[in-house]
Amino acid sequence: MISNRFTGAALALALALAAPAHAQTNTAALEAERDAVFARLLADPANRELMLTYARLSVDLRDYEAAVSTLERLLDQNPGDTRARYELGIAYYALGSYQMASYHFALAETGGGLDPEEREALTAYQTGAAERLATSRWSGEVGLGVVQAIDGDLTGQLGQVALRWQQDMNGADIEYWLTDLVIRDLRFSDDPSLDQTHARLRTGPWLSVQNDAYGVYLRPYLELGAERDANDEDVDTAAIGLQYRNTHNAHWGSYADFGIGRAEEVDTGVGVDYWRAALGVSWRPARQTFVRATLRAREDTADDGDTVESFGLRLEAVHEFEVAWSPSPRDWKVSGFVQSDMADYTGAVPRSDDILGAGARLRAFVYDDVFVETNVTWLERDSDDDAFDDEETLVGIMVGMEF
Repeated sequence: MISNRFTGAALALALALAAPAHAQTNTAALEAERDAVFARLLADPANRELMLTYARLSVDLRDYEAAVSTLERLLDQNPGDTRARYELGIAYYALGSYQMASYHFALAETGGGLDPEEREALTAYQTGAAERLATSRWSGEVGLGVVQAIDGDLTGQLGQVALRWQQDMNGADIEYWLTDLVIRDLRFSDDPSLDQTHARLRTGPWLSVQNDAYGVYLRPYLELGAERDANDEDVDTAAIGLQYRNTHNAHWGSYADFGIGRAEEVDTGVGVDYWRAALGVSWRPARQTFVRATLRAREDTADDGDTVESFGLRLEAVHEFEVAWSPSPRDWKVSGFVQSDMADYTGAVPRSDDILGAGARLRAFVYDDVFVETNVTWLERDSDDDAFDDEETLVGIMVGMEF
């Protein structure tokens, strides 16, 4: 029974995981096509059409350095080539060199030869580059939706706000201070005692060790959280930590996160000291597809000496795709996850739990930045103490807007 339910929930994730497989096949085809163009370039190194084609294929393969070097050489031969300027701006934009991208986009805008679709894309790139060059900028999303707990036969109303503030630190363009705030409020009209509000703020600088678009980034951070519920069992949390991110190349990356903190009940002051760690690897076979695997560990030690040790593995995938008939120019996004965790409780009531989970989500942009998001999540706890066995399937739909 457990296997059947897990397989059913994981079918949604298969849709997201199928995208990387298709992308990998497409990548192989693009590499073969670029190799063929390169062979022709060796025989005719001054052919501008071949150089432009090679650069475009390099962008599609996320080999932006190869695209930049080829396009720079092409522009040395013909500085007035507007399409080469346009493609070079895209390559610099992808590398995070927004100043250089803006420079080439401005030259491409004053030139001729771009079709209406390219001019529309050029305007969007110029706007994006200007936003990323701003010293201080805000982004985020808001949403309202409905959640149905199938097994518990409960209906809830969900509201959430996510805000991000990025502040340039007056150093290199890729060094900045990042602050994220997420607030979620869940109300159950069927059982108000289950109402909950969660808030989390994380702030700290992202620092580039190598001062390059690729390479190692470090982020020391402070995290504050709060949980409020209808039973007056409010909890506040505070933690410090360090994030690590290493973009090894256009396709592969690794990351880690380690933090220590404390959670306390507001009324009693009784609390838990904890540490947590995550280590993972990411794979991006194409610009639209992202896959990540994460190993997680955590230990909580209560003031009375009780402890909880947990270990787990989570696999998630995201794929963006164009929908021609959508009134929004934004790509739609499908994502999914599967995870497995083990938790050991020691103290007055010792026990061991195995937790399985899976889910899928589709964000469909229906008008500019307005979206409709549908999701399904399944979780099951199998404990050696039958009183703690639990299973729930959540289905939700939300209307929201990104900004």
